[in-house]
Amino acid sequence: MKKFTIAILTLAFLSGCVTQKKKEDISPIKKFYHDITAEFNGYFNATEILSETYVSMSEQEPENYNTLLPIYPYVEVENPQAAAPELDEAIKKVTIVNALHEPSHWVDDCYLLAGKAQYLKQDYEAAEETFEYLVSEFSPEAKLNKAKKSKAKKPRSKAESQKVRKEREKVRKKEKQEKEKSVQQKRKEYKKAKKEREKERARERKERERARKKGQKLPRKTTPKVEETPAVETNEPETPAVEEVKEAAKEEEEPPIDTDEPSGPFAHKPAFQEGQLWLARTYIERDKFVQADYLLRQLNNNKKIYPEIASQLAVVTAHFFIKQKQYEQAIAPLERAIEMSKDRQEKARYSFILAQLYEMQDNSSEAFRNYEQVVKFKPKYEMNFSARMSMIINQYQAKAITSEEAVDNLEKLIKDEKNIDYLDRIYFSIAEIYLRKGDEIKGVEFLELALEEGGANEAQQAETCLTLADIYYKKEDYLKANDYYGRALAGLSKSDIRYNEVERLSKVLKDIAQRVETIERQDSLLRIADMTPDEKRAFAFERKKQQDEERRKAAIAAAQAPNTSSIGRPTRRPAVAGSAPARLTSSTQSDYWAYNDRAIKRGQRDFRSKWGDRDLGDDWRRSSRSSGGGIQSDTTSNIVATQALSDAQVADMLRGVPQSKAQMEQANEMIEDAMFELGVLYKDKLEKPKKAVETLEALLSRSPDNKHAPEAMYHLYLLHKDLGNSSEAQRYYDQLVNKYSDTVFAKVLTDPNFINNLNKEEQALTIYYDQTYEQFNKGEYKAAYERLQGAEAKFGTDHPLQAKFALLNAMALGSVEGKEAYTNTLKKVIAEYPNTDEQKRAREILRLLGEANSGAIGQSQNSNNNQIFKYEPDKMHFIVIALPPDVSLTDAKIGVSNFNRKYYQLENFRVSNIYLTPEDKERFPILVIRRFKNANEAVSYCKSTILNANDFIQMDFEIFPVTQNNYRQIIRNKGVEAYRDFFELNYDY
Repeated sequence: MKKFTIAILTLAFLSGCVTQKKKEDISPIKKFYHDITAEFNGYFNATEILSETYVSMSEQEPENYNTLLPIYPYVEVENPQAAAPELDEAIKKVTIVNALHEPSHWVDDCYLLAGKAQYLKQDYEAAEETFEYLVSEFSPEAKLNKAKKSKAKKPRSKAESQKVRKEREKVRKKEKQEKEKSVQQKRKEYKKAKKEREKERARERKERERARKKGQKLPRKTTPKVEETPAVETNEPETPAVEEVKEAAKEEEEPPIDTDEPSGPFAHKPAFQEGQLWLARTYIERDKFVQADYLLRQLNNNKKIYPEIASQLAVVTAHFFIKQKQYEQAIAPLERAIEMSKDRQEKARYSFILAQLYEMQDNSSEAFRNYEQVVKFKPKYEMNFSARMSMIINQYQAKAITSEEAVDNLEKLIKDEKNIDYLDRIYFSIAEIYLRKGDEIKGVEFLELALEEGGANEAQQAETCLTLADIYYKKEDYLKANDYYGRALAGLSKSDIRYNEVERLSKVLKDIAQRVETIERQDSLLRIADMTPDEKRAFAFERKKQQDEERRKAAIAAAQAPNTSSIGRPTRRPAVAGSAPARLTSSTQSDYWAYNDRAIKRGQRDFRSKWGDRDLGDDWRRSSRSSGGGIQSDTTSNIVATQALSDAQVADMLRGVPQSKAQMEQANEMIEDAMFELGVLYKDKLEKPKKAVETLEALLSRSPDNKHAPEAMYHLYLLHKDLGNSSEAQRYYDQLVNKYSDTVFAKVLTDPNFINNLNKEEQALTIYYDQTYEQFNKGEYKAAYERLQGAEAKFGTDHPLQAKFALLNAMALGSVEGKEAYTNTLKKVIAEYPNTDEQKRAREILRLLGEANSGAIGQSQNSNNNQIFKYEPDKMHFIVIALPPDVSLTDAKIGVSNFNRKYYQLENFRVSNIYLTPEDKERFPILVIRRFKNANEAVSYCKSTILNANDFIQMDFEIFPVTQNNYRQIIRNKGVEAYRDFFELNYDY
C-alpha cells in the first residue's frame, strides 16, 4: 500500500511538471514545483553571492573615523568593478530563474535581487530601470489587473460551456415561471379588490338615499384610485439558484487581489515594498531627491508596511537627509533605526554616526552618550577604540574634564598593547585637545608625531596632513601648506566632501609655491654671482659637503625604514594572502630593542631632545671639536678641502649661476614675472588682499619701471580701495595716470566710456578674426593671409587675440608658402606666446608636421583639436587602445577579452583591431571596444582598467574614450597624437 501511494504521488508530481498549452493552466503541484526550484536554486545561490559581496565591498577600504561615517559603506567604494564578476553571476542566475520559472512567486524577488546587484556595481541608471519595472509590474493594482485579464481570457472546455448554458437556461425558465405566477396572482387579487369596492359603493349609495329621505347630509367618502394595469415586478427574494449564478458572474467580473502570501511552511511576502525602498535609494544616489521623497512618504503612510521594511525605511530616510547635508533632520530617523534594528553591529554603527551628527551640532553631551552606547553594543575593536577616544574628547568639550585629564586619558591608551597600530590616531587626538585649548605649538608637535608614527591607515595620515595644511594656511605659510595639502590629497577619498576644495587649494598653492621657489632660487643665484672667486669656491665646497651628508643620512634612513606609505611616511609591508603577517603577534614578538622600530624611533627622539642633532663620530658629546688631540681645526681643514676641489668640480657645483650681464637680466626678469604673478594669485585665487599688496609693492620697490608696473599699480589701486586705504589708493591712481597715461589701465580709470568703446573694439576684432578663419576653412588661404597682414594696421599689436592671429597667420602662411615657412612661423608663435593654448597647439602641429609630408599641410592645420574633434558626452562611445608596434596583438586581445569576461560578462562588448601607419613611422595596432551608451560609461570602463590593472593587458598602452565621429577622425589622421590633447582637455578620470 505504501509503495502504491508513493507511485501515485510521483505520477501526480510528474503530471504537474508537464508543459501545458496555456501558461495560465498551472496545477497546484506544478506551481509548488516552480516555487521550490526558483527559491532554492538560482535565487538562493544569487542571494549568497550578494551577501558575500556586501561584506567584501564594505571592507574594501578602511573606515575614516575622523569624518562622518557613511550609512552604507559599500556605496562609497572607489572600485565597485572589483565585485562585478560575482554580481554579474548573481544577475545571470536570477535572470535564468525568471525565464524558466515565470509562474513562481519568486519572480519579483529575482528582479529585486538583480536591481540590488546593479546598485552595488554603481550602475544606478540600470538599477533604476529594474526597480521601476518591479514597482510598476508587481504592485497590488497591477496584480488585480492581471487577475482580471487572466480570468476574462481563461478558456472553457466544451463540457463546461454546455453546463453553463444549461444552468443559465434553467435559471431563465424558473424566472419566467415565477414571473407568470406573480402576474396571475396579482390579477386575482385585483379582481377580488374590484368586487369589494363595487359592493362598498353600492352600500354607500343606499345609506345616502336613506339619509336624504330623513333630511340628513352625509360626508362623501373617497376611495383610492385603482390602477388599470397591475405591476408585474415583485419584491420577493430571489431563489437560491438565481443568487448562485449572479455571484458566479460577479466573481468573474472582479477577481480578488492575490496577496501572494500562501500559508504554510512556504509562506512568501511580495517584494513590492522592498522594491519601493531600493528604488528610493537609487533615486538618492542619482540626486533625484523629489522622487525619493515621494516614495519614502508613500512607505511611511502605508499602514500595512512589514516590520523589517519599516526598520530599513528609517535608515534610508537618514541616508536621504545626510546625502543632502541636512544633518539635523537625519537625527530622528537614525534614532528610530537604532530602536528597530536587531543587529548589534548595525546598532553600533548607527549610534556612532548619530554621535558624529550631534558633534556637528556642537552637542557634546549627546555625542558622549551615543559614543557610550557604541561601546555597550560591543562593535569591532577599531570602532570601539574610536568611540572611546571620541568620548574623551567630548568630555573635554563638555567641560566635564580638563585638558590635562583628557591628555592623560589618551596617553593611557598608548600603554595598551592592543593599540600599537593606532598610535597615530591617539597622537592626532592629543593634538586636537591642544589645538582646541589654543596651544598650537604643542598641537603641531603631536601632529608631526602622528605622521612619524603613521601606520597603514592612509585615511588617518591624510587627516593629519590636512589639519597641518589648514594650520599653515591660516598662518600664511603657503609653502608648507602646499606640501601638506598635496600629501593629504594623495590619501583623501574622492567621495570625501572636502576633496574638491582640497584639490583646488592644492592647485593654487602649487602655483604659488612655484613662483616663490623661482624668486628664492633666482635671488640665491644672483647672490652667488656677486661673490668673489674664493667665496664661490668655498660655497661650492660647502654645497658638496652638504650633498654628501644628505646622501649619507638618506642611506641610513633607507636602511632603517625601507617601506614608505603613499604620503611619504613609514608603513608596514602589507601581508600577502597565504603568507605570514608582516608584524609578529604579541606571543612571538622579540624583546630585543633593535627589532622594534618604534623603540628605535623613540630613542632617536629622546636623544635629539637632549643632545640635538649630532653627527656620528668620536667625541660626539662635545658640542665643538675644533681643537685638542692634534686634530686639525675646522677652518684649516676647510681651506685644504676647498683647494682640493678642481675647477671642473666648482663649475659643476655652480651650474645655473648667471655668468654674464644678459643672464643676470634674465634672472631678474624671471623674478619680476614671478612676483607679479604671485601678487595676482594672492588677490584673485586666495583672496588675500594684504599679501597681494605686500608682494606687488615689493615688486615696484625692487624694480619701479618693470614691464608689469602699470598693471601692478592698477591692482594696488583696487586693493587699497577695497581695504579702505583711500590715501594709498589715490597715490597709485596718480602714479598710474601721470606716468602711464597711454596704457589701458590708466584709460580704464580716467575714461568712463573706455570700457564700452573697448568692448566695441573687441567685438569688431572678434568678428574680423571669425571672418578670416572662415575664409581659411574654405581653403581661401591667400585671401585669409592678406587679411591677417592688414590686421596689425587696423587693430595694432596690443590686443587680446594676438596669439590667435599669430597661430592663424602661421597656418595660412604654411598653406601659401609651404612647410618650411610653416614650421618657422610656428616656432615663432611658441617663443612669443608662452603658457597659452596657441603655444600648445603650435607644438602639437609641429609634432604632426614631423610625421607628415609637405603636401599634407592643409590637412595638418585642420588638426586643430577644437575643430576636428567634438565633445559629445551623450552620444555613443568606443574605447580605443593604442599599443606599441612590437606587441603581440593576440595576447592583447586575449587580455581585453578576459578582462571583459570577468568584469563585464553581461555586456556584449565587441573587440576588433586595425593598424594605423603614420607617414615615415612604423605602423602600430589599436584595439577598438564597441560600444558604450555615453561618455560616462566609457570613462567608467577606463577607470576600471586602472583600478583593476592586474587583470588588464600587461603591456604599454594608451586608452581613450572616443565618439564614433572622433574615431573616424583618428583613422584619417593615422594616429592618436592629435586626439591626445583633446582627450586630456575634455575627459577626466
